[in-house]
Amino acid sequence: MQATKKIAVLVSFSGQGGVERSFALLMNELVARGIAVDLLLIKRKSPHLNALSPDIRQIPLINQHALTCVGEVAAYLAREQPSALLVAKHRAILASIKAKKRAKVDTPLYGVIGINVSQSLENRSAVQRWQWYWLMRRHYPKLTGLIGVSEGVAADLKSITGMTDDQVTAIKNPVTTDAMLQEASYPVDHRWLADDFDEPVLITVGRLTKNKDHGMLLRAFGRINAERPSRLLILGEGPERSQLESQITALQLQDRVELAGFVDRPWAWMAKADLFVLSSFAEGSGNVLTEAMAVGTAVVSTDCPSGPSEMLDGGKVAPLVPVGDDKALAEACLSVLSSAAAPEVLARAVAPFTAAASAENYLKFMRL
Repeated sequence: MQATKKIAVLVSFSGQGGVERSFALLMNELVARGIAVDLLLIKRKSPHLNALSPDIRQIPLINQHALTCVGEVAAYLAREQPSALLVAKHRAILASIKAKKRAKVDTPLYGVIGINVSQSLENRSAVQRWQWYWLMRRHYPKLTGLIGVSEGVAADLKSITGMTDDQVTAIKNPVTTDAMLQEASYPVDHRWLADDFDEPVLITVGRLTKNKDHGMLLRAFGRINAERPSRLLILGEGPERSQLESQITALQLQDRVELAGFVDRPWAWMAKADLFVLSSFAEGSGNVLTEAMAVGTAVVSTDCPSGPSEMLDGGKVAPLVPVGDDKALAEACLSVLSSAAAPEVLARAVAPFTAAASAENYLKFMRL
């Protein structure tokens, strides 16, 4: 690969989520391959910025919103003329299309979507859904290519936009790294995760939002704990914390469930738990599920659109349960606690989720 190739990346580093970490891993792998990377930062408030290679040129934008940064992006495209512009999330994709038009350049544009759009809009009004779909149908075909983080996401994008198989592809997120696997063996200062703790410990990781459906997980855990005394650790912060605290009290699970807050690089916590549970309504890929499997922890997931079913081979690798069904989730968790898949089976299932594999597929799709 020639060092003259330069990829510009337009993304908002605004939190601790999977998008930021995935892009950090992807960009680090690209520069390791000798490709220049310019990172156009809409927002820059994420711990994942600390993990970026010093070889990545960071360009903070003055206008820290996708809808107002068009002029700056256009100026950059006209001045730098990168080999391609890679853009994450809906508003930034729309901004990049406007910027390219304003700059009067022929820079190839590639959008990345990490959610099942149809599922995410399910609870919106008919007018809101129509507006969102109209924008996608009108503008997304102007992209050179569109990337979904799973086959389900890619299929959803093709259905909405009318774009062809040549224009839309699925590329797995970069998730697993050697450093992650090494850190999984680090000690954790929590009494429930000590080697001599004698009750099963369930864990989940994710923002405390309605989409994660932690309320259903708590109901399921109440059933599990009634049959087999256990503990539940919920790692993450978000707007649903107070609601979940009230539910924990109502279920009389105060000494059984802990809202442990946000934990950066939680792989050692995952590795020391007995079972990882994903209870979401929707997941584009489900990076945390991949991480748990990579460190050898048994998993159970809802069969939500779109990633978990693909990752778990339709339930052959680990159980999938209907979304919102706390009884089915409890039964699956109890079953896995009694007889889990071997760690090597889980590791094989997530083998494709490496930075090297992801970068190779991105470069192939972008013809670089």
